[in-house]
Amino acid sequence: MYLGIDIGATWIRSVVLRGFLSQNFQAKKIQTPKSLAELKKSLSDIAKDFEGTKIGLSLAGFVPEGGLIIEEAPNISFLNHQSAADLLPDFSGEIRADNDARCFLSAEMAWGAARGFKDAVGVVVGTGIGGAVWKNGTFYVGDDGRAGEIGHWKKGAIEWEELARQEFAIAGDASNAYAGVISEAIHKFHPQAVVIGGGPIAAGKYDLEVLQKKVADRLGDIVPQIAFGALGDAAQAIGAALLFR
Repeated sequence: MYLGIDIGATWIRSVVLRGFLSQNFQAKKIQTPKSLAELKKSLSDIAKDFEGTKIGLSLAGFVPEGGLIIEEAPNISFLNHQSAADLLPDFSGEIRADNDARCFLSAEMAWGAARGFKDAVGVVVGTGIGGAVWKNGTFYVGDDGRAGEIGHWKKGAIEWEELARQEFAIAGDASNAYAGVISEAIHKFHPQAVVIGGGPIAAGKYDLEVLQKKVADRLGDIVPQIAFGALGDAAQAIGAALLFR
């Protein structure tokens, strides 16, 4: 049995996996606390019945692949430079951690919309914009480990993530910004598929055909398959549990 926990800026989602061969999981969610002490208490409450199991953490921020230190969490600033293990100080089992977008894409490649593809890009939208790139059987992170940090790429002087926030504040819809950053990711990485997830996608707030058309308007004939994630808002937590696969 494996426990996966996704720590987002707004919600903490957790899943319990009974194994890795089928989509046999139970999912829960709570609101993300506003302080480190409260977060540790919430995580302890989630983990208290799972002593002796293994816990994977999905973290919204820059986590070097395979690392346990959260180097930067722009939307949960009290997590900056925290050790993932220190978030569960009373848990004696093994803890692994990774970036939430890599966890999302890992889950979708195992059980969801990216299954069967050799090269894929995952895009996670919510409070920010996260990304992950899978190429030739492994995650591509680049020399500095930040190749998937697509929300922090810039259009002119403005990051795509900030552009999406501005667009949403004005129109209640950030699809133009999402289409722009997805188009840029396709142009850079040439994936077979792009899978998009996150809370607003799982809640049905965006239309897939509209996003596909906006990307096609930018790229013409080179658009790969674009799909919404198949695992809903549990995908990142599932991917966290799959860190032990």
